[in-house]
Amino acid sequence: MGFDQFPLRWLFSGAEDALVSATADAPTEAVEQAREYRILRNVLDGTSAAVAVIDEQLRFRYVNPAMARMGGVPQAMFHGRTMAEVLPGIHRSEEILRMVLDDGQPRALSITGTTRTRSPFRNRQWSAVYHRLEEDGRVLGLCGIDAQRHFVANASHELRTPLAGLRTLAVGRRVGAAVPR
Repeated sequence: MGFDQFPLRWLFSGAEDALVSATADAPTEAVEQAREYRILRNVLDGTSAAVAVIDEQLRFRYVNPAMARMGGVPQAMFHGRTMAEVLPGIHRSEEILRMVLDDGQPRALSITGTTRTRSPFRNRQWSAVYHRLEEDGRVLGLCGIDAQRHFVANASHELRTPLAGLRTLAVGRRVGAAVPR
């Protein structure tokens, strides 16, 4: 099996060591691809933004450590399960996720509810952007990225002037709006 023939599921299963060792005697291009994969995996695992990959049935295939911390649930508990199964107190529009799967248009989504993480607030709210994942024209699922940190950073910076702050808050209130590519 060539490096480019490894199943996609390996990319999110923690099998990067097997991928890298399998390319030890491979052509230079395959070794470079394995190195790039490891760098990408380190970026995803190391970012403070929550990242999740879900399949067409809206089951988690990968969550990074930030997503696990946000939910207060170990990463392994997400794999193969839906949001309702892992975090039953969270509410997110599956209708909007299905729209992204159907038409490929990225969308912002408001997510509300409670998690197992301690919080001074009874209900919490997050904002995430979902993009469709495709390979060779075939839909594989979605990638969701927490947009809250970026919004909070912009809002706190913009709040130095009242009008800019109001504009930022008004933009942030738009839920389910299409996100430009």
